[in-house]
Amino acid sequence: MLQTNKNKLINRLSVVTLILLMLFYLIFLIFRFLNFDFNSQLGYLDLQLYWQGLADLSAGKVIYRDFYWEYGFLYLLIGMPFFILLNKTFFASIFIRVIILPSISIFLSFLLGKELLNKKSLILFLFLLLLYGVNNDFVSLRHLLPEFGLLTVILGTEFNNRKKIKTGSIILGLSLVSSIEYGIVATISALIYFFFSWIKKQDLNFLYSSMRNLLTVEGIVAAPYFLYLWKNQALNKMVTFFKEYAGSFYYNSPCRDLFPRINEISQGIDFFQRLNLYFIPFLLLFLAIWAITKIKKSTNFPIISTLIIYSLLIYYRTLNTPCLNYMNYGLVFTFLILIFLISQPSISLNLKRALGVILTWFVILGLFESIPQFTKELSALRFTNTLNEKFLPVAGAILKKELANEYK
Repeated sequence: MLQTNKNKLINRLSVVTLILLMLFYLIFLIFRFLNFDFNSQLGYLDLQLYWQGLADLSAGKVIYRDFYWEYGFLYLLIGMPFFILLNKTFFASIFIRVIILPSISIFLSFLLGKELLNKKSLILFLFLLLLYGVNNDFVSLRHLLPEFGLLTVILGTEFNNRKKIKTGSIILGLSLVSSIEYGIVATISALIYFFFSWIKKQDLNFLYSSMRNLLTVEGIVAAPYFLYLWKNQALNKMVTFFKEYAGSFYYNSPCRDLFPRINEISQGIDFFQRLNLYFIPFLLLFLAIWAITKIKKSTNFPIISTLIIYSLLIYYRTLNTPCLNYMNYGLVFTFLILIFLISQPSISLNLKRALGVILTWFVILGLFESIPQFTKELSALRFTNTLNEKFLPVAGAILKKELANEYK
């Protein structure tokens, strides 16, 4: 009886903590929006790019044929209703960028964690994602959507749930429209999962049916977008853009010198933060070897191995663009795997302790990185929106210094 009451109390505390964490996320986004610093954004291409893309698409122009676009088409489709409702202003683009898209990403990360973790573990998972900023940014959607779709397909197959498989396939189809590179990696990872399940001699007819449904539904969802590009003579330009973009970004990236060298160890905490660029793939490779040697006969093997492979595949983006924020994309499944393994009763105590130390290390590094920035933003906090429509440029204008002077 006493143990039952204790469990109920822990469960209620977990629910309350989870609600408070989600409220903090909401407050965090609102404050970030209210404290948007126009002057700090001058010369930042992404801000102009999204605003210009919304304006061009609303004017009937075709993506890739008539205007440059770095992100997926889904970004524009999600933002367009809000952009039109808010009179196609700069304010509208900032509202979508800082509130709408991050809110969708936070919700996706909640659903993703909820699929595998209990309430206490989910709190830790969301807290780590907050520390590393991988679920509350404008760009978070492009990796969280395929990650959620992949996990949904995997779990639907594990539990013979055809409805779940179809839902995951739809999400993966949308992920090709949101970010084709991450969508492709997620689809490849799903096929690898089916291969692992086939090796374990699961129901072959069901596996074949699931794989066929995945590819069919995903293709149906993504087809209208590619047909739209093809019909408007933009498909070949999209392919050319991605080839040139991938080939040139490494050499033009401001992050190309970020990989730490041993003689920079005197830089202290900054050196160890950048050392993450090496640590993450080695950690994932260790977990992959452990899975092959220790749990290859376990029912969890196909799931764990697939999530590890996906994280390693998208780590290639970090090698191509060696920035911490790109590396952090791979942290979503990395944290999910670590927390999931720690919560499994079948995992050895020594491994749980080792994984616990690694998670603690991530928390400490995340706090060292985020607290100074958070303190800085808190000291400059304003509780009123400074985006005065009177001084904002019209959609499509270039963000120049003269406009900033007007804005002030």
